[in-house]
Amino acid sequence: GGEEAAVSAAMNPAGGAGGVTIENSRGGIAIGASFGYAGALTRTANGGGAASGAITEQSAGAGTLSATGGGGNLTLNAASGIGSIAGALPVVVGTVGGALSATNTTSGDLYLQTGAVTLGSAGFGVSQYAGGVLRIDSSGNIVIGGNLTVGGGGTIALNASGTITEQSAGAGTLSATGAGGNLTLNAATGIGAISGTVPVVIGTVGGERAARNRRGGDL
Repeated sequence: GGEEAAVSAAMNPAGGAGGVTIENSRGGIAIGASFGYAGALTRTANGGGAASGAITEQSAGAGTLSATGGGGNLTLNAASGIGSIAGALPVVVGTVGGALSATNTTSGDLYLQTGAVTLGSAGFGVSQYAGGVLRIDSSGNIVIGGNLTVGGGGTIALNASGTITEQSAGAGTLSATGAGGNLTLNAATGIGAISGTVPVVIGTVGGERAARNRRGGDL
């Protein structure tokens, strides 16, 4: 059986010249408290290429992962999920001074709660296995800076407390390919921008498409 590694007390190690890596090849990583580092921070739940291993929050908002400073890259690697949609337990991402990367290879969700983000860019790369669900909940704006695709009938769901826009005209395309692949966009103050002729570009969607703008701005 696997043995889960848990962070049960808030930590903020000193010294940001190198990096901090927490890796488990036998049972995943549970976030029970905040962990911040002034440098690169890596969480790997499928060490050694294990076929299982998830990164989860022990309870809603139990901890926030932060990698501050100019070289503060945050990297999340798992095989069987990052966050849990059914449990309403996203992995909470705080301040990231560099790039954010999240990769889930085999099963489970890829579910993050963030601040304002630019998806698909060099600064924010996400990769979900074909057939899985990719969900990003932002407390600010979501900007599409590059292509974002889930294949195999997987789903993309983007939820913003602000707007969902393209970084520039045609900067990226959202695609959920394969039979049953769904795309859902929810924003409070706009999806796309009519005045700048910068729509959110939707590519191939194998299933349903839904877009909801709640209060103001364009759709």
